[in-house]
Order: sequence, then C-alpha cells, then structure tokens
Amino acid sequence: MKLLVLIALLCPLVNLGVNASVQEQNKAAKYILDYEPMEVRAGSIFDIGLLSSIPESDSLKEVSFLGLKVELEGPVKLKRKLNKLKLEVLHQSKKKNQDPFITLHLFDTKGQAVYTHYIPVIYDRDYQIYYRAKEGQKGKRIPVEYLCQIQHDHEIMLHDSDYCHYEYIIDERVHGQEGGEGIPLEVYVQMVPNGERSKLLEIAVVNPETKQKDVRYLSPNAGTITIETAGGNGGDAMTCIKNGGYVPYSYSNSSGNVITEDIESNGGAGGDGGKITVYITAEARMFYHQIYLNNPGGEGGKASNACMRGEDGARGRTGDIVILEWNPKNVVTN
Repeated sequence: MKLLVLIALLCPLVNLGVNASVQEQNKAAKYILDYEPMEVRAGSIFDIGLLSSIPESDSLKEVSFLGLKVELEGPVKLKRKLNKLKLEVLHQSKKKNQDPFITLHLFDTKGQAVYTHYIPVIYDRDYQIYYRAKEGQKGKRIPVEYLCQIQHDHEIMLHDSDYCHYEYIIDERVHGQEGGEGIPLEVYVQMVPNGERSKLLEIAVVNPETKQKDVRYLSPNAGTITIETAGGNGGDAMTCIKNGGYVPYSYSNSSGNVITEDIESNGGAGGDGGKITVYITAEARMFYHQIYLNNPGGEGGKASNACMRGEDGARGRTGDIVILEWNPKNVVTN
C-alpha cells in the first residue's frame, strides 16, 4: 500500500528556515510524496511521485518534478528525473559522514527551498565482511651441492668419485610455510537515527593496523552481518606427484648413477584466527543477535604429495572475541 506523505507548506517551512515571501506564496498549497515505503530497501530501485492539492478542493493533481530542483543526500543515486523520480538505494552513502537515510530537498525555480523530507531506508540484507591472512608458501625442492673431502692417508691415487659426494642443503624451504596470523579487528555497534522516528543498528568494522573502516546498517530484527577474520592456511609440503604418478626426489651422482633419496617434507601450520574486539552500546545490546563473528584458524598444509615422508600441518587456533560496553563519547572510531 502506497504512502501519501502530506506536506503542508505553511507551518513546517518556519522550521526549515524558508523566508516569509515563499510561505505567503505557498500558504494555500499542499504537497504529497507518493511512494511505497516497503520498496525503499538497500539495493533496490523505486519510483517516487509528487502530488499537489487543488486550492479550495479535496482533489489532488500530479505535479512534475521537472519544474523543481531536486537535491538528494544519503545512500541514494538518482537514476532518472521526469514527472517522477527513479531512485536507487545504495547499501551505504558514497560520501563520508552522511546519514543512512535519504534526505530529499526541493527548490522552486527561484532557488528557494520549499521542502525537505526524510525517507527511512530498510536494511534487511545479509552482509559479509571477510578478512583472511596470507597463506604459507608451498614447500620447495631443496638444492644439492657436490662436496669433496680431500683426505689422503695413503699413497694410492683416488678418482674424484671416490671421495666426492652430493650433500643436501637442508633448510625450511623443503616444508610448507606457516600461514599468517589473522588480522585483529575492532567492531563498533550503536543505534543511529533512520529519518525522523525510527532507528538503525550501525556496525563499523575497523582494521586498526591500516585504519580501514567498513560501515554497514541493519534494521532492528531484520538482516544480519557476518564478520570474519581467519588465519592463513599453511603451505602444502613439497610435491613429488606429476601427471598422476609418483616422482621420487632423485639426482645423478658424479659416476652417472641415479640416486633416490627419502625426503621428509611437512605441511605448514595454519595461522591463528584474528582477535575481534566488540564495542557495543547498552541500547544496541538487544540486537546483538544480528551480528555473527567468526575467526577460525587456518587449515594446516597437506603432506599427501610429499616425497615419501611427511606430516600434515596443524590447524591454527581460533582467535579471541572480547565484548566491551561502549560509550561513543569516550571512544574515537575514526
């Protein structure tokens, strides 16, 4: 059912700061905004019309927006302006520090403000904000060096192959590397106005290391948000599987003989999940059930393709979650 928003341009204009001459010109006029409130949802597109009352009559007539200058603020984008407006509702305003509801300003042909109206937005979507730490590098084949031990304790001449041998340079590169630690996050939750009479749940997710800030809004008891900061997966062990078959780690020695070695290569451990600290006001506590927090450790790297020996890496530890009562006047989130 459409909402007919009655706008009297007499008393309300005093509060909007419109001059007396404009009030006198419009004292007998009444406008009505014609739109469907349930269509004003984040991510949707809706039409809004303008009606005007006929003096000394109860009848209404359609008024074109083309004869008026329209200014919009908040999470909205003007798609088309003809007799009606076609508006797209954004998930958040493109400009910083703007309200989460739509503000519509109307100006006459002389540039005088004739009306300002607040349009509440319904935020009932399911939002996701994901952070994942860097994965560990995969194990690499270890290099070998041809080493010679020239130790003669007799008079007989020896060939190089008799006292030289290959030796592995063993280092951590043969194993999968550990995944990165999950990114710590700070989450600030409070209630903010949604137009004139209703409120919204505001969730600000802050990365304290980079100062990146993501803000989402939810209507009370409608919509959810999932916030995740996972540890990085551990790197897999060095592989000896190629074209579906097992290829052992091997090399040719100085005599041309192929040597096959038993190589141990383990998967890297997963990184721990990031710590999440929630700062929430007492007013917003009753809507905390709309917020889902997840900070799992990364999976351990696999050793299934290891060269003959190896173990899977351990899974990372789940991160901590801390919930604190918040007074916005005492904490700066920017």
